[in-house]
Amino acid sequence: MAKLLQNFRNHVTDTVLRLEDLGFFQNRGELPKNQQAFLEAVLKGTISDSQLPDVLFKLTEILHMLHQKQVIVLIDEYDTPTSHAVQDGYFPEVCLCQGQNVYSLIPFVGK
Repeated sequence: MAKLLQNFRNHVTDTVLRLEDLGFFQNRGELPKNQQAFLEAVLKGTISDSQLPDVLFKLTEILHMLHQKQVIVLIDEYDTPTSHAVQDGYFPEVCLCQGQNVYSLIPFVGK
């Protein structure tokens, strides 16, 4: 489980660093101090395990605040992490769906 969390942390940090390189956080000084600190922790890869479940939500909030536009997170290869979790026996630890069809958790954003 620790390896899974570290890999996720690394992927998030790499993605946010790319967004920073593209200028998405240039005006981060406008954020409240707690969100600035959170963003810095993500950029440094030092966010705690307890912050990981909400990291994507918080990052979309930050991007929305900075740019006043809706933010959509697309996750590719959704079934790959799930299949690895099933094969390696840690699916119950990472599944947030609690008996629901996982794909029903992805809302339709057609409009």
